[in-house]
Amino acid sequence: MREGEDVPGEGNVDNEDGEEGEESEESEESEDGVEDNDDDDDANSDMARSDILISPPNSDEEEEVAPQSKYVTKSSEFQMADLGHPEFVVGQKFSSIKIFRTAVRECNLNMGKDIKFKKNYLAKCIVVCRDPKCKYRLYGRKCKEEESFEIRSFQPKHTCRRNHKNSIVKSSWIADKLIDKFRAQPNMPVKAILGEVKDRWGVDVKKNRLYRARVLAKEMIRGKVNLQYQKLWDYCETIRRTNIGSCIMMKLERPIPDLPAKFQRLYFSLSAMKIGFLSGCRPIIGLDGCFLKGPYKGQLLTAVSRDANNQMYPVAFAVVEAEVKNSWTWFLEALLSDLGNGPAEGWTFISDRQKSLVPSLDLVAPGVEYRICVRHLYANYRDSGHRGLALKDKLWSAAAAYTEADFLREMDELKGISPDAYDYLSKVDPSTWSRAWFSTFTKCDLIVNNLSECFNAWILKSRDLPIISMMEMLRKKLMKRYQKKR
Repeated sequence: MREGEDVPGEGNVDNEDGEEGEESEESEESEDGVEDNDDDDDANSDMARSDILISPPNSDEEEEVAPQSKYVTKSSEFQMADLGHPEFVVGQKFSSIKIFRTAVRECNLNMGKDIKFKKNYLAKCIVVCRDPKCKYRLYGRKCKEEESFEIRSFQPKHTCRRNHKNSIVKSSWIADKLIDKFRAQPNMPVKAILGEVKDRWGVDVKKNRLYRARVLAKEMIRGKVNLQYQKLWDYCETIRRTNIGSCIMMKLERPIPDLPAKFQRLYFSLSAMKIGFLSGCRPIIGLDGCFLKGPYKGQLLTAVSRDANNQMYPVAFAVVEAEVKNSWTWFLEALLSDLGNGPAEGWTFISDRQKSLVPSLDLVAPGVEYRICVRHLYANYRDSGHRGLALKDKLWSAAAAYTEADFLREMDELKGISPDAYDYLSKVDPSTWSRAWFSTFTKCDLIVNNLSECFNAWILKSRDLPIISMMEMLRKKLMKRYQKKR
């Protein structure tokens, strides 16, 4: 054979398990592992049953095939159903080397032993125990006349003690084995994951590996986060086509013409949300924003109204890059355009004292009635040094007053207690925070923005999902809520 030629069937394997060619002992060392609590009885009984399967020792090259009829005590073909508790015999055949490796790992994991692949080629595989003094050894080779992988010799008895480490129990392996658990409980606590691994396999795992397993399981269930942005345009078109009358608007960012566009903002309002609001809700809209918890962060801006039962009624929401003037202006323009002309007296908006929101309202809807949440007003009032139960009570009494006389009386009493506190509140337009100065058209005496806060808490679990998964969860929650209320 000329130098440089490859031996057929002996080349290194690039397989899905991440094993390329012959692996060194150093590379095979397990990442971490601590003491497990399983008893050795099951492992000892397995070894006792497999004592009759010990084959005669072969040469290092394993060229001679041991007689098989004497050792085969079960089916010579390995079935996928046997992966739960695999057992091996000489002459047993596997459909591929990948299934062979998986079965070997599972078998030794069940016995509390850790193994490594001393030789790991496409046509030949030698498995030994990680304990150099242990005599466990399994040799398999590709059949010459068929597409099968066959066990040629087997020394099944481990002479080492139960190993408290196992290199098979990695993040990806845990995610794959517990995928059904993660599907039912995506945010399963790390302690619960550790308990599940201990109970089923008797292996202890460090926390960082369990955290990583949970992340991988979420990706397996929901898909990778960045891939969902690539499908966002199709998702929006599907909503428009299947839910006639819905308003979905997406804004892209393309700083360099030659590069692909990047997602920036998304406005979302279903047809039922808009029709229900215009037909039966008070003309008041609470505005607020909350953080998204995914890897790309961002903000979710919301518009929530109050229905005839004084409960929250979501009108629209938008995913934006940040809670700044530009994004608020874009959201309000989309919202008012979607709602149409509205009542002759105009809409009433209520929100916290977000600095960028008020200028956006003045720009998009000048002269509109605007209220500020008294709870946020009190927080700023208190942080300015006006503390104490008496000052707090006077602020809330003035805000809750229904007539101008009651409002002025409460403010005069506040002035007698603290002139500084009175001066602070006098600088705030009373028509934005006191019932005595509200317009009577709205027929709503709301002075706090609890509706938006309730909505933010209601969608809490969806805020750490990828964007399409989040939109779908919100859509389903809204559909169920509207149907229940109807």
